[in-house]
Amino acid sequence: MRVLVLIALLVGVALAAPNTSSLERISGGSETKIQEYKFMGALKIGAIAVYTYHCGAALISNTVALTTADCVKLTVTSTLQLSVGSASSGGLISGSGLRIQDVKSHPSFDRPKQAYDVAILFLRDRATQSATVGYARVPGVTYNIADDTEAVALGWGTTKEPGWFPESNSETLKSVTLKIVNQEKCKTDYKYLQGQPLNGYLPDVHDTMICAAVVNEKKGACKGDEGGALVVSNDILAGLFSWVYRCGDTGYASVFTRISTVAKWIIDETA
Repeated sequence: MRVLVLIALLVGVALAAPNTSSLERISGGSETKIQEYKFMGALKIGAIAVYTYHCGAALISNTVALTTADCVKLTVTSTLQLSVGSASSGGLISGSGLRIQDVKSHPSFDRPKQAYDVAILFLRDRATQSATVGYARVPGVTYNIADDTEAVALGWGTTKEPGWFPESNSETLKSVTLKIVNQEKCKTDYKYLQGQPLNGYLPDVHDTMICAAVVNEKKGACKGDEGGALVVSNDILAGLFSWVYRCGDTGYASVFTRISTVAKWIIDETA
């Protein structure tokens, strides 16, 4: 039986296993220590013992991690590994991560719309809790986060909007403190942007999403941060980075999958 991920179902309470893009690096952030965010993992892809950074992920039990469905949509499970316990993305390394047994994306995930952008990683190798490895707490289905609440976004992505030349991902985990943006404002902002030339591809802001930004500051998530955690109170997993208009754009928030809206699905699939 798969290990049960414990999720509180009370309003305003989050509980977890005991603490034992365009549409595609944290912009305006700073390097952080893995001891501060022990649940963060680097999802890597490769073969023949050579793996490279692919996306972020959040460990929620010793055999389960969460990432975005977009990160795994075209992958083969046998080519994936999860690296935990280090702030380094690892670069090009020999395989030393946790092997993945199975991957399950949310059945309602819609790539163009980005709704329900979440996937469960079932680990073949168990994670061992330590000073650098731990679990994020998963919020219950009724968990609500007030507007302007501070939240920390984490990732190994690029630090600025990609230009003509490819931007390399960060080799060290970065964090940036944002604030939760009012949902209706985020919806309205992006709806306006969709109506501008060449922006019709942008998704609507769905109820399964949560927005975060800092007014008039170039801070946010960026390419390569997909699957990275958005946390409140240090370890409550409010979201996973899904998409953004432009990295650190002062007018448009970074958009994350709202974990509370998929909490029941996570419970059902990991029971």
